[in-house]
This record gives sequence, C-alpha cells and structure tokens, in this order.
Amino acid sequence: MAISMAPEQYRNLIMKRCYNQTQLREPLMLGQRYPTGMSIDYLVTLLEKIENGLPHRIDTKNLIRILLKRFHFDGIESFDNYFFDLNPSSIKIQNSREVFRRIINERLFNDSFSNQKQQSDSERIGLNLVENILTEDEKCAMFFMISHSINTTLDKFDQSFQQEYGVVSFLNNENLAISMNSVFLAIAIALNDIEPIKFQIDNEDFSIDPLLAVTLSDKLALAALTSINSDSKLFGSQGKWNSSYCQTTFRLDEDPGQLVTMAEFNGGIDGWFIGNKLKSDPSLRKLNLSTIIDRYYSRRGLSPDCGICSIGLIPESLIDDIQSTSLSYAHYWNRNFYHNNFEDTKIDGYILFLIGDFRQFMQKSKNIKYNECSRLTSSNIRDEHFQTKSDIIFMIDNDSYRFSQFQLETIKQLLIRLKILDSLGKISILVNAFKGFDSDRISLQSQQEPLHLLVYNTTSIQQAICRLAWYNYRETTIKNPKTLINYLVNFFDLDQSRSESLAFATQKGHSKNFLWFSLKSDTYERLTNREKAFYYQTRWRLLYHFNVKIFFLTNYERKLDDDLSNLILSKNDWIKTNPLDVYQRTLIERLAQRIIQTPIPFQILDCSKVFQEQFSLEQNFQKQNWVLYPEYFSISHFVLIKIKTINPRLNRLNVCVGRYLSPEQNQTQCKQNDDGVVEFRFQQPCRWINIETCQPIYLTIINLNRVQHCPNFDCAAEQTPLNWIIEIVGLKCTNPSINSSTSSSPKPNYCFDFFHWTIFSLIFCLYFQYIFFKMNH
Repeated sequence: MAISMAPEQYRNLIMKRCYNQTQLREPLMLGQRYPTGMSIDYLVTLLEKIENGLPHRIDTKNLIRILLKRFHFDGIESFDNYFFDLNPSSIKIQNSREVFRRIINERLFNDSFSNQKQQSDSERIGLNLVENILTEDEKCAMFFMISHSINTTLDKFDQSFQQEYGVVSFLNNENLAISMNSVFLAIAIALNDIEPIKFQIDNEDFSIDPLLAVTLSDKLALAALTSINSDSKLFGSQGKWNSSYCQTTFRLDEDPGQLVTMAEFNGGIDGWFIGNKLKSDPSLRKLNLSTIIDRYYSRRGLSPDCGICSIGLIPESLIDDIQSTSLSYAHYWNRNFYHNNFEDTKIDGYILFLIGDFRQFMQKSKNIKYNECSRLTSSNIRDEHFQTKSDIIFMIDNDSYRFSQFQLETIKQLLIRLKILDSLGKISILVNAFKGFDSDRISLQSQQEPLHLLVYNTTSIQQAICRLAWYNYRETTIKNPKTLINYLVNFFDLDQSRSESLAFATQKGHSKNFLWFSLKSDTYERLTNREKAFYYQTRWRLLYHFNVKIFFLTNYERKLDDDLSNLILSKNDWIKTNPLDVYQRTLIERLAQRIIQTPIPFQILDCSKVFQEQFSLEQNFQKQNWVLYPEYFSISHFVLIKIKTINPRLNRLNVCVGRYLSPEQNQTQCKQNDDGVVEFRFQQPCRWINIETCQPIYLTIINLNRVQHCPNFDCAAEQTPLNWIIEIVGLKCTNPSINSSTSSSPKPNYCFDFFHWTIFSLIFCLYFQYIFFKMNH
C-alpha cells in the first residue's frame, strides 16, 4: 500500500504547476492569483469539497490513502538552498533522510517502495475524481498543507530566512503552526489497522509501533542518530506567520532546533491522539475525514476525551512507549540504511540522553495549546445557549478607503468568535459596487453577478479574510447608489436559487444574516416620489421573502425617514460605531450574540403536503430558535404545529411558540412535552391575508436535560443529543408554485391586498357617512 506521491508525480503535478508568480512578479507559493492562508479551516473546506463532489461516497479509510498518494511528498530541498520559490528548476526531489523515512512508512503499510506505481482500480478512479473536483489552485494548496519541508528562501528585501512548509495555522494565531503530515499518516495507520514491524537483532526482539512511528518516535530516533555526529540543538525551533489575516508563510526563528520543529511536535501529538482514539472507538471511523479534523480542532473535540483542548488527558506512560518504539526505529534504520555504522549501545545511550529534552518539548507543545484553548473554553454559559449555524454575508463599503482596516479586523474577529462558539456556517463577502476590469468569477461562470463578489459560500475564515485583505478598489466600478437595493435583491435571488439547487440537507439548521457596512456617513441620495414605489417593492422582498436577518454597522445615527434604515425590522439591528477604533471587543461580542440568536428558518419546498422533519438539539446547547415566515401561511385559515419526542421522560423539552422573537420570555406561550407531544393552534394566522401586516411564527426549543451551571465543556458533552420531530398542518403558500415539488420566488399578493383595502375603504366611507348623517339629524 503506497501512501505518498511518486517522484515523477511530484515533477509533473506539483513542480511544474505550483511555483508561479503574481501579476506583479512576486513569488506566490500556492500557485494562485490570490493567496489563501494555510489553515485548519481551509483544509477542512477542501476536504468537504472533495467529499461533497464525489458521485458516490468513498469511506475515510480509502479517501485518506487517495489524498496521501496525490498530495503527500515530504522533505523537498533545493541544491543550493537558495531561490527555492523563484527558480523551480533548481529543486531537488527529496533529502536522503525523508527518502529513508518514506521507505519505512511504505513497509509499515505492507508494501515496498518499488511498488509505488501499482494502484487498484478503485484507487485510480478515486484519484481521477479528486483531479476533477479541485481546481489547480486548490490542488497546490492541498500539497502545501500536508507535505512538510524546511528550506531557505528570500524575502522581498533579498534577505534569506528559513521557511517551514506543510504547516497550518489555527484560529489565526500568529505563533502556532501544526504539521499536518503526521495527522494524515496517523489517521491512515489507525483506519487501516496496521500491524507493528517486528524483527530481531542478535536474538533480541524489537517492535515498531506504527502509530508512534509516523507521529513521535521517528523524530526522537532520527534526532538520536543525528546527535552521534553532531552536538547542535535538535528540538523545538519556533516561528511566526507572516500575517494575522492571511497566513501564507511560516518563518522560522534563527535559533537552531530545526530537525524537529515545534510545528512537528504539535502535529505529532495531535496525530497520535486522533489515531489512538480512532483505534479504540469504532463509531468514530464512520465519520468523514473533514468531520474528524474539524471536530478535533474545535471546542467540542472529536470526543469529550479527545480534542486539541483535551491534550492534558494524554497518559504519562506515552513517553515510555515513545522511547521503546524509538529504540526499535533507530536500530531498524541503522541496520537497513546505515549498514550498522553505529554501535547498538551508542544508539541506546543517545536515545536515553535525549528523552528528557524530548519530554520537555512535548510539554511545551501542550502548554501552547492550553493557552490557545483558553479562547475556546472561556465562553460564559450564555454563549452555549443557542445552537445555530449562522451563514453570514458581509457587504463592505467600497468608498470608505480609510475604514478598510476596521472592516478587515471586524470581519476577522467576528468570524473567529462565531467559530469558537461552533456557530459559523457559510461566509460570503461582496462590495457595494460593480465589477471592474480586474474581477474573477467566484461563483457561476454563466451568470453576471449583480454585485462584486469577493468570496461566496466558503466555510474557511482564511479563504474569506485573505481575499478581503488582497481586495483592490480598482476591481470595482461605482454606480448610482439609488439602484443598490435593486441589485441587492437580484443578488439574493441568485443566492436563493443556488441554495435550492443544493441538497436540502446541507442547508438544514442554518440561519442567514446580512451585515452591511455603511461607513461613509449619511450621503445616500433621497429617493424621489416616483422612485419610492419601486423601492418599497424591493424592500418588501428583502424583509419578507429571503429569510435574511439584516444588520447595519454604521457611523451615523438611524433616522426613521431614511431609506436605508427602513431595511431593518428592529432598532437593535442598527449598530452605530466608531470605525476609527479598529478593534472593539464589545462590538464583536454584541454582533456575535445578535447573530447566534437569529432564528433558523423552516425551509418548505412543497406547501401541498404536511411538513414533517426531524431535528436534534446537541448536548452542550440549551436552545434552538426557529421561525416560520408568513410566505408559508399568509392565506391559511388554520395552522397546527406539533412537536413530538420519543421517550419524553429522557428527552425533556420546553417548547415556546409565539408571534414575536424569543417567545420563551412569556411563559404562557410555553408547554412541556410531558405526554410526548405538544400542540399549538393558530386560527387565521394572517388576518388581512397580507405578509406586510403578518408576523412570523417563532418557535424556541429548550433542552431541559442540560446540566445547569456546567463548570466546563466536558461535563455538558457527556449528555445525549435530544431528537425532536415537528409536524405543521394547514400551510398554504402565497405563491401557488410553491405548492409543488419545486420552489420559486413568491411575489407580493397585490390581488388580495387590493381586494381587502377596497372593502376596508368602502366600509370606512360608509361609516363616516353614517356618523355625518347622525350629526345632522
């Protein structure tokens, strides 16, 4: 079983494609027009794209083998260690140490190095599928995230420095890097149930534990063999990312210790932790690869006892296992590659001498993660109330050049905060302007975008922030701001049609939020009376059709007669701030809390049937907020909502339903599921059969099983997820076309409005005529 690229594959698929330059002739390592940061979340985004793009599911065991064979190739070096970025022709394939390490890895997987080209039909099909799913830019990014090497390169001032490749960042931390090759190899070892390599030397038995051999023991063994002929420092070189926004380059410090860097310690520990858990818990093997990595590097963890914030649960006895496997690994290396040049006793002595330092750097790696996890676990209990995946669309202000840093910092911090709260969904960023001469197609190639999209529906913070950081105002052309609302409606039309074309399950449980940066003071021109009729129609669609919660972040006060301020339904969604203050923690907290409380809309594709769907409330959250918009019941005479649970004694719910946000604030609107079913009835839910005068139906699900005042995340994670089923009877959509298997955009029901306003006006006139008649007689 081969688990790395063949040298000729590297030459053809990576070396000739992934070392290019920008338009300004600057070296761009990722082979991309716009750089994308090397981060955990971007890696997960690419894995999700691969998994969702496969026509049939490939299990994680086979998928990770395919990815390693296509994108993994460690230890690349240049002949003279200079101009690595700028002169691809000087690249040497691999240093000898990595060649030997690769041979051992191949033998661990019960395959010889010479059989690298042999592939099964399923693997060949899988490789072809991956080739078609990812773009060339994304293939290069995958390679540079899981293939580790260290090389000397030049900065823009022609100063040389040591750059570490194959490492990723975590939550935009400027100092934390993680080598992902160990993580991928460890997952492959665990899922394939690889057996140890056993051998004898002078009648003494040795055994190489495969999981430790690809994570930690190989590093200690090679350090011992190197120390025999060198007295230099071997462990723990640290570094720093080139940016807090778009992290593309990890620059090592000038101190020695580059044989095993801190990034390799970080990746080795994480890889062993994940692999060990996958070996012991068969249920986790069914998870997608993207889910395994995403959950491990999150507050919840892969499991309560396995996550980046659970490093302290690694047993102390692990260091003894590392030492034992390192001894076997070093002797195997000396015997097969060094022709027994070193005495066995000398190898044993150096490993024993280095184990103390190795232990210290492992502890240092744990401490670094402890400090970073303080951001993940410091949330108060209010943060864990709402379980919501929040899709968020940002519209930045194209004219506010001096506030660009504020927009960049606010978006970055808000996305990180939502990620920490496990509430971040899809991210889109657009500009309140139109495409200029230098614009890329981010989404569908066949359609002209109504506004300039920088990034669309990504789940990667780094991908979004990198594109925003590299945004140039020359990309856009400003048009009349009075037509902006109409173009925004067109954007949401396209967005909704694309969402409906996706699998319905991928959108379930996501709220949608629109955050508009309006920072150029109150300079929008007033609409004329003639323009207002068109404006109110588009405003109606924004407020009542697209199921989007609109927020304004501005530097001026809200005025009731202002055309833009009428786009929000709550005065709390108009947020005034000072954009000259770049980082405002209270502002980020306020925005995050408002966004996670945005209710999740029920998405009903067929109003002709009874709507029934099952959802779950995860164990560490207390509430879910849902909303049923009037477009589904504005012409209904009767609506019945039923909430069911199986085994209500174990799955205790408090269900609150009302016509205003947060119905749980009025306990008369709440019922407990003591009998397993709760019902709520609405007669004539829209009295005037008019969406603009009809409030949505809000629903809050409260988990009564949740431990109150839970002191830490782990105790809450031990609870069982709570499943509930909703059934809605009596739906009648405003647009008859929704009463079918396909959905389209409903329009205002002007016929109903005209009829009812005519009757109302007639009755009103007759009433005043009657009063006038009485007064005169």
